[in-house]
Amino acid sequence: MRAGNSQHIVEAARRRSEYTRSKDIRALRSLDAAGEPVTFDAVARQAGISRS
Repeated sequence: MRAGNSQHIVEAARRRSEYTRSKDIRALRSLDAAGEPVTFDAVARQAGISRS
């Protein structure tokens, strides 16, 4: 790895985290509005992400 590449890796991880968090929030709101139970599994399934 070239020197100084870590900045790009950290930025990519931050963007990925923000994107996943926005999907989580949309899923939570959707489940709540539908009166569905809000569980880790339900949010992950609704958001299309893994539980980890």
